[in-house]
Formats: sequence, C-alpha cells, structure tokens
Amino acid sequence: MLDSAGRVLPEVVRVMEICAEADIICATGHSSPAENLVLAAKAKEVGLRKMVATHANSGIWTMTRGQIERFIELGGWIEYCCLPTLWGPGTGLPMFERQSLETFYDFAAIAPERSFISTDLGQVGLPHPIAGMRATIAMLLERGMPQKDVDLMVRTNPAMLVGLDPMPAA
Repeated sequence: MLDSAGRVLPEVVRVMEICAEADIICATGHSSPAENLVLAAKAKEVGLRKMVATHANSGIWTMTRGQIERFIELGGWIEYCCLPTLWGPGTGLPMFERQSLETFYDFAAIAPERSFISTDLGQVGLPHPIAGMRATIAMLLERGMPQKDVDLMVRTNPAMLVGLDPMPAA
C-alpha cells in the first residue's frame, strides 16, 4: 500500500477517495502497524470517515496501545478479532500462539467508542462464527466490561460503519 519511500500509493489514495465519496469502509487489511498509521493520516487528509485498522490485536499485525490511540486520533476505527483467543494447539490453526483472554480484554478496553469486534472465524476445526462471538461477548462481560461498551463494539459501531445507522458528525 506504500511505495519504497513510505508514501501511500496513488491507486490506494484513489480507493480512499472512492470510499470517502461513497461513505463506506476502507480497511488496512494485513498492513503493518506502522503502515496503518501512514494510511490513517492519508485517510484523514482525503476526508475518509471510515478507515479501519484490521486485526489490531492479531499476530504480526498487533498494534501497541500508543499506535491504536494514534490511529483513533487520526479518525480511524479499530477492529479486534477474537480468532487469536481460539487458535493454537488442538485447533484448526495449531501453528499460531493463542492469545490470552486477558490480553484480548485489555485490547477491547482501550477505546470501545472507536472499536468493534469481529470473529474472523469460519475455518475448519474452529468454532462457528456465531458461537465464537457469543463466547467473546460472554467473556468480556464476565471480566467486567460494561454492557454499554460491549454494545458499542458488537452492535452500535458496526451498524454505523456499514451504514445501517448514521455516523455522528465529525
């Protein structure tokens, strides 16, 4: 998504512009945390309101708290994926190290007002996506996350981002 000098490629800028015009999501995909910040700055510059950092808690794409906070300051949204809490030895994805539930909770608690939770499930040997989401919601509530924050991350924010509910004014 970036050129050798670390600038956002013109074709990526054009995609951002199209997403901004249509008021739809543009996601970072499997970009590095550093790339995510460059992309967020460019998204802000082009007026994109729905820039999403994907997999912010997962594997090689894991962002630090500071990077997450900066991405949000630039107007972005954060996606936390529960898949890392479900993979590992004895699952359909045994080659990955399982993320602790405490670590997932710590990520989800950073900024619920600018975050949402996905499952990234559907692989053989792992829970059904609905079962995975139910278990994730239950885990967050059991660990003390307020219901209003869970609702933001699994209902309100996703509905706004996909256009079912209006986005608040910037």
